[in-house]
Amino acid sequence: SNGIYTYHGIPYAQAEERTRQHRTKNGDLMMFVVVNDETGKFDLVCMPNIYQQYQGILMKGNYLLVEGKIDKENSCLARKLTKIETHANM
Repeated sequence: SNGIYTYHGIPYAQAEERTRQHRTKNGDLMMFVVVNDETGKFDLVCMPNIYQQYQGILMKGNYLLVEGKIDKENSCLARKLTKIETHANM
């Protein structure tokens, strides 16, 4: 369903099917996730520490409350992710 996703009035994003793992020079895994919200699609950049902490919820179809920093257009550096339990017919 398109439109504005809000949870207690806070906009949130839905993870899309496109996720890309990337190994850093140090050998740590990080992940890029394409998510969409009411403004369109953007890349969620999950650095290794964030990826380790939240990899269990970084799955297609999950609704995520994203706290982070927009570091360039259509790209957000994740700081904190919260999975939102939704009902199918929202």
